[in-house]
Amino acid sequence: MKYTKTNPFYLSKEWQRLRREVLSSDKYECQYCKAKGFYRMANTVHHVNHLDKHPELALSTHYVDDDGKAQRQLVSTCHDCHEREHGYRVKPKHPLTVERW
Repeated sequence: MKYTKTNPFYLSKEWQRLRREVLSSDKYECQYCKAKGFYRMANTVHHVNHLDKHPELALSTHYVDDDGKAQRQLVSTCHDCHEREHGYRVKPKHPLTVERW
């Protein structure tokens, strides 16, 4: 079964426009992979402060942290990094052994 977002926010014109802007400004590069020193194409924009807990930041590119510093709210990520950020288990792309376990 394929997971689909049911929140209508993700279908809004405002979100679609901002999503394209964020991906473009990050040159479609996963920022988490890039921080580790390698390249992977980004296809997702991650809300650092999750949408369900902070709806007021839904269309904000930055937020102010507890120390008063501006931080990125929207970050371009690859699918696997986005899944990891949400705590989902990411399947390895290659088998660990010849027996595939």
